[in-house]
Amino acid sequence: MKRTICTLIAAMVLGLATTASAQQFRENEIGVALGAGSATQIAEIYMQILLYESGAFTEDNFIGPFSAEYFRYVYDNVALGGIFCYTQYTKDITKDGNKGQYKDNYYTLMPALKFLWVNGKNFGLYSKVAAGVTYSSWKDRERETDAWHKDHAVLFNYHASVLGIEVGARIKAFAEIGYGEQGIGLIGLRARF
Repeated sequence: MKRTICTLIAAMVLGLATTASAQQFRENEIGVALGAGSATQIAEIYMQILLYESGAFTEDNFIGPFSAEYFRYVYDNVALGGIFCYTQYTKDITKDGNKGQYKDNYYTLMPALKFLWVNGKNFGLYSKVAAGVTYSSWKDRERETDAWHKDHAVLFNYHASVLGIEVGARIKAFAEIGYGEQGIGLIGLRARF
């Protein structure tokens, strides 16, 4: 069974590489982006509301989401690839007179599919979907005892950009609107080669 699955995957990769190499366009794309309103940020805000109702007061700070992505075009308007995202969330907590700190790092890796609706030389419109896993590593500290408690979890995560706009030839500026781990909105730069 393992041999059959490996053979099928190898055949698919070879077929995609052969198809892509026959095309007359730039095949690879790498990009970096900064987003706002990621799925984990929204979940943390929701948890803060629940904690606030039970007597905890927090001061929040988000870093990211920062993301890096790679795509390889298998047809003129279809690309397969992957997205890596990083988000950090920290907060100060006061609950029942006890003060503490909380810090969570989110590392997300998602295979992705990109579809270009308009594929001009210097302008493009596209949609993108991705699904994968997030490794969440958090720690909290009570200031009175100065003891850190650490834990982690692996969670399902996703991203869907309903509309993306890119402008430029080899170096492209882009902006996207969607929902998921890269954010409700994101901006960035990508290079096609």
